[in-house]
Amino acid sequence: MVAAIVALLALDARAAKAPEAPYLFVRNTDTGEVLYSHRSTHPRPIASVTKLMSAMVLLDEEPDLEQTVTLGEIHMLDPIGWKTPWEPGLTVQLGELLVFALASSDNIAMTTVVEESGLPLEVFVERMNDKAEALGMMESTFGNVTGLDDRNTSTAEDVARMVEAAMTYPEIRDACAATEAVARVPELDRPVRSGVTDRLLFDPFWTILAAKTGYTRLSGYCFAAVADAATGQRLTMVFLGLDRDGKRFRMAGRLKALLLEQGASPGGDP
Repeated sequence: MVAAIVALLALDARAAKAPEAPYLFVRNTDTGEVLYSHRSTHPRPIASVTKLMSAMVLLDEEPDLEQTVTLGEIHMLDPIGWKTPWEPGLTVQLGELLVFALASSDNIAMTTVVEESGLPLEVFVERMNDKAEALGMMESTFGNVTGLDDRNTSTAEDVARMVEAAMTYPEIRDACAATEAVARVPELDRPVRSGVTDRLLFDPFWTILAAKTGYTRLSGYCFAAVADAATGQRLTMVFLGLDRDGKRFRMAGRLKALLLEQGASPGGDP
């Protein structure tokens, strides 16, 4: 199986040798067997994949996710380049904002739930780094809760540890499984809605247990997930530093094709 995955993921030999080649790591989540690894120990920016760590630190504080917050200017810091439906004066439930932060990668939603955690921002970020160390993410550094700061760096192997830890939080699992982010806002006559960034949610072959996309100019396109395949395997997939949005999902498609092929082969894994 390992040889087949290498053949599927390393289709472009020139890209694999280029300085901008991607950083990849795939393993069987249950057994720990590494199925594919390419430049997986090289630290690099991880963009909004960061939000998995922010969500875990938030939930470790056991917040009341049914609590509401009225958005103010303090929640709207540095909005340049942020895609968000929010504006000051709207009242939103924290649990709904967490879904926007993870499923839609909404930066204002993420900064708002962190602001409402009760921890000063610098303490919250310290907790992120402490948790990374506790998870064995020894090549990871966090300085920002959204991932917009490219000083947030990690390796594909460290990110695998992070997304597997995130999977153990029911709230994160629910948010990452949402195919739409929806919030009921009393000030509006309609719900606030936002699409999601994980395309694998719309492929019935995969059941997403935790996942996050990310992109900045320096990080490239990133994707990390733990997902159950329809063929019975549970995979951890981390794809960092890709040069096109669709490549991260095409790589997951290659894994799907391999698993289906093996399941159909005589003597193949079920």
